[in-house]
Amino acid sequence: MGIYDNLDPEQLEAVTYGNGPLLVAAGAGSGKTTVLTRRIAHLIRTKKAEPSQILATTFTKKAAQEMRNRLIALVGKSANGVWIATVHRTCACLLRECGPHHVGLSSGFSIYDEDESLAALNRVSKKPGLPVLKVKSTREAIEEAKEKGFTPEEFAKLSSTGKLVKSHYREYNAALREANAADFGDLQMLAVEMLRDHPDVLEKVQQRFKYVLIDEYQDTNDIQADLFKLLAGGHSNITVVGDLSQAIYSFRFANPANIRFFEDEWPGTKIITMGTNYRSTPNIVRASAEVIGNNPVWQELNFRAVRPEGDAVYITRCASDADAAAYTARLVLKYQKQHIPLSEMGVLYRWRRSSRVLEAAFRAHHIPHEVIGGYPFYERQEIQDLLAYLRLIVNPND
Repeated sequence: MGIYDNLDPEQLEAVTYGNGPLLVAAGAGSGKTTVLTRRIAHLIRTKKAEPSQILATTFTKKAAQEMRNRLIALVGKSANGVWIATVHRTCACLLRECGPHHVGLSSGFSIYDEDESLAALNRVSKKPGLPVLKVKSTREAIEEAKEKGFTPEEFAKLSSTGKLVKSHYREYNAALREANAADFGDLQMLAVEMLRDHPDVLEKVQQRFKYVLIDEYQDTNDIQADLFKLLAGGHSNITVVGDLSQAIYSFRFANPANIRFFEDEWPGTKIITMGTNYRSTPNIVRASAEVIGNNPVWQELNFRAVRPEGDAVYITRCASDADAAAYTARLVLKYQKQHIPLSEMGVLYRWRRSSRVLEAAFRAHHIPHEVIGGYPFYERQEIQDLLAYLRLIVNPND
C-alpha cells in the first residue's frame, strides 16, 4: 500500500502537513498509528528529513514495534534509521550517547526495575537517623515526585508527604548514584536535567532531530512534556497525536492538561480533528459518547462510524467476581453454540489477579483458553538472577 492510499481528507491533511507544531485530535479507531507512520514515511519520501533526523516516541514497546513494522512496509530499510522508541528508552539512550557524566553517572550504568529500586530503598531506610516509614509507601511517594519532575527539596515544599519522605528520597538517590544506577523516574529527570543544564548537548540533540512525533500525548506527565519542549524547542516541528477522552492514566501521574493546553504551549499550532471511527460499530460509538460526554473536560469530536450497525451494547450486573466469571464462561459457551469460534472471542479484565477466577471458571466449563500477557518474562526470579550476574559484569559498582 502506498503512503497516501486509502486516507480520508483529515488523515491526508495530517500526513502531509508542513513544518511547525501539529496537534492531531484523534479518537479510538480513527487511524492514529496510520497517520503517525505515514507522516514519517511522507517526511522521508519528500526528503524533508533523513530517517536518522526523525524521532518518534510511544508508551509501550509493542506500540513502538508495530510502528516500525508498518514503516518498513511503507519505505523499506529506510525505516531502520528512524528513532522509534518508548519515552523511557529514548531517555536512557540520550543519557548513554550524550554523556551520563553530565548527571553523575558513568558509562554502563544500571537501570533498576520496580523490585530492585524497592530493595535499594529498603536498605537505605535502615540507616540510623532516618524516620521509620513504610518502604512501599515511601517508594510510591518518591515515584510520584520523579514522574512530576520534583527534587527532594521541591517535593518537600509542595506537600506534607514530600516533607515526610525528603530524607529518604535524598538518601535513596545517593545510593543509586553510588551503585552507578538509575530508576525509571530518574531516566526522564536526568535526561531533562542534562538537556536543560548543558546548552551544547541540547543544541547537538536539536540539530540531530529535525522532527519529533509523539503518540498518545494525553498520557504524558509533566516531566515528559518538559522533555519534548527541549527536544523540539529549536525548530517547533513537533507532531502530537492523542485524545482527551482516553486520558485515563492520572493515577500514573499523567497530566491531561498537556494535550488540553498544547496550543498555548506551542504558539501557531495547527489542529486537525480526525472524526471517523473505522474500528467500532455505530452502537458502540454512540454508547461510548453517552458515557464520555459526561466528562467535564471532554473535547467533543462528533465521531462518525462507518461500519454496519452491529449488536446492541448491554451491561450485566453480577454479585461477585466468581459470579461474573461463571456468567462469562456461560456466555462463551452460548456464542460457541452459535458457531462463533473460540479464537474470535476475547475477555478483558481490569487487574492481572482477575485472571485467576476467570481461568477457574473456564476450566470448570472445559473451555480451552490462553492468557495473554501473564507474568512478565523479565520479572521471573530465575531471569532476575541471571540478569544480576550480567549486570555485575557491565557495572561492578552495582
